[in-house]
Amino acid sequence: MEIVLLLLIGLIIGFVVISMGGGGAAIYLGVLTAVFHLAPAAATATSLVTALPSLILGSLGYYRQRAINFKLGNQMLIAALPAVVVGS
Repeated sequence: MEIVLLLLIGLIIGFVVISMGGGGAAIYLGVLTAVFHLAPAAATATSLVTALPSLILGSLGYYRQRAINFKLGNQMLIAALPAVVVGS
């Protein structure tokens, strides 16, 4: 039963992530900690890994539509990189 619930929740959250361009991690964290009783650190790591396929496929779709502004994205990446390193 737990596997069916995981698959159903994963399908719903994957749809939300693709439809809205992100934000699934907040849903994942709540579900993994409240429903599946994972520790917050484990839930965070799990949500990052499970969101990757949706983010990659969504990015490819936007890339094919030529909707990505790489110049702005790279500037944001460079600006955020120090905080990412310190935060991790």
